Amino acid sequence: MAVAQPALFAAKALEAIQMAKQKNEPFFVSEILKLDHIYPFHFYRAGQALYQSERFFWKNADDTLQLVGVGSAFSIHSHADHGRFAHVEEEWTKFKGRVVSDNKGKIEGTGPVLLGGFSFDPKKRDAGIWSAFPNAQFFVPKFLLTIHNQKHVYLSVTFPCKPNDEESIVNGINQELDFILSHARKSFKRTKPVLVSKEEIAPEQWKETVASAIQTLKNKVLEKVVLARKLVLTFEQPLDVTSVLQTLDQEQKDSFVFSFDWEDASFVGATPERLVRKRGDVAQSTCLAGSIGVGQTEEETAKLAEWLLQDKKNSVEHNYVVQQITKTFENLCLEVDVDEKPKVLKMRDIQHLYTGVRGKVLHHVSLLDFVESLHPTPALGGTPRNKALQLIRDLEVMDRGFYAAPIGWCDFEDNGEFVVGLRSALVQGDKATLFAGCGVVESSVPEKEYEETAIKFKPMLSALGGMEN
Repeated sequence: MAVAQPALFAAKALEAIQMAKQKNEPFFVSEILKLDHIYPFHFYRAGQALYQSERFFWKNADDTLQLVGVGSAFSIHSHADHGRFAHVEEEWTKFKGRVVSDNKGKIEGTGPVLLGGFSFDPKKRDAGIWSAFPNAQFFVPKFLLTIHNQKHVYLSVTFPCKPNDEESIVNGINQELDFILSHARKSFKRTKPVLVSKEEIAPEQWKETVASAIQTLKNKVLEKVVLARKLVLTFEQPLDVTSVLQTLDQEQKDSFVFSFDWEDASFVGATPERLVRKRGDVAQSTCLAGSIGVGQTEEETAKLAEWLLQDKKNSVEHNYVVQQITKTFENLCLEVDVDEKPKVLKMRDIQHLYTGVRGKVLHHVSLLDFVESLHPTPALGGTPRNKALQLIRDLEVMDRGFYAAPIGWCDFEDNGEFVVGLRSALVQGDKATLFAGCGVVESSVPEKEYEETAIKFKPMLSALGGMEN
């Protein structure tokens, strides 16, 4: 396993300090080390002692990329209810102009990488459980573990140098790095949460809300709205997020597994839904809407999948998403390719209608341009977008926070990926608040929508041990 390289860090630190003095603002050293194999969950847990409130975990759906960031070298946030995407883009661009490095951006997902996400709706926030997460929260980690195809392992070290710093600043960085690497070599025993209580928040009121939305839809004010509800679990001890992530990784093999720890909260989940992936000048998105559970046998599951493909309500709901995402790609791409017809994406607990969209990106369009234009898709908000968002503000009795919102990463060359924060929970100490939603159209039935959300709670319930109660 590679160890810290003081001479390399020191030379770059000296250069960064000189630049900082000239410009009178911090400059950042960023170096990439090649490592032998290191277990990402061990690295994530190793960061807990030093950086409990500054951690990020990411595993993509096909397990070809894992990112684990600990410690914050630089952060960007916004509490504004408009302009947040542009603000993040602007601050990220400024930061990139202050990096001293020989190898930034040469390997995808290495070097300075921006990790974080956005809230679902900046116009509906409260000071409750989501107070740790503003309308945009991102950070560049001090130490970023990047694993490609489960075999190529890189460690990116990024740290700030201020005008008054001295070359000896690297001593502290090396001590932190040695601590992280030594603890990442140690195994640990996974803990199993002991559930004390499980509380559905106002389920009957939620069904009445769905009924009210259906009436609005019948008046032809809009075509679809997505309504969400929550479930609160309380445990004997504070939850170990690393153990929860490991369980999600094992149980939800075909999902994106993520966790974002900031201040006193962890937003964790296993989502099936990519919002956008950008690599070079190629972008792709996932149209995912229309749901059914899985059966007790493969034959039952196959029958349910066939029903889903033929069901008119789900097909209409799915088509709204395909239309909007396709239109967005047409605005941002030179060429667009859309799957001819939906397929069924089978997960462990649920099946979805799925259509892929791909495009060749216009040269001036960034990853965050896609995120801003796509969010929220009709799968998360409804259609038309603005009317659906207003109805959600009027009817939902909660702040969604980062639930159903974009979360992901962006590297120095504008490669990256954002998913939608579904099948997720906000963990705070001994409590976990789970979220689930469903698309409501004119033909919806409140009880059936309630049952659909119950299915969507299952991935997190299982990972947290709540399925047994």
